[in-house]
Amino acid sequence: MFFINSLIIAFIFFVSSMIVHITIWKNHRFKSPWLPLVLLFALFPIFLILLYHFSTSFLSIFPNAPIISTFEWLSAYLLHGALSMGYSFLYPTAQNGSPAVRLSLYLDAHMPDGKTENEVFDYLQSRDDLNPRINDLISSNFLSISQDGKLKITLLGRIFTTLNRVISQFLCLDYFEG
Repeated sequence: MFFINSLIIAFIFFVSSMIVHITIWKNHRFKSPWLPLVLLFALFPIFLILLYHFSTSFLSIFPNAPIISTFEWLSAYLLHGALSMGYSFLYPTAQNGSPAVRLSLYLDAHMPDGKTENEVFDYLQSRDDLNPRINDLISSNFLSISQDGKLKITLLGRIFTTLNRVISQFLCLDYFEG
């Protein structure tokens, strides 16, 4: 029963965080979405836990509600954290589109005839993807512009690249050095 409770709670945490995320993002666009996204997915489940305890203990709204152990809460929060991290890695692709997704959509729009390799290369080169991505990195404080106009990586950017390098090495993937 412990395992089932933790799965259900983690699912509730994640789905409710997603609902709040979608609701907020539909009405407000953040200059840098990373911090609000991380805070939302990290803190909203804690709010739900406190709400559950408050409503069952003090208000007696749900007198027959099951007693959930601290271990169940923690395991559900850990599973929610794993789901949230997976989502946060996919979020930039959904927000800005990746070249692979864009290519697939482009080819899908031209089916059943398809496109030649040269047409695909021309399409990909005609896209100006770099400027919006650079602006996102600057607004997220991963990059900064120096006095002489050069792009420089910030401390937060170094942490990100170091983490990316460690994950790449752990997975035995080639790491792009630049």
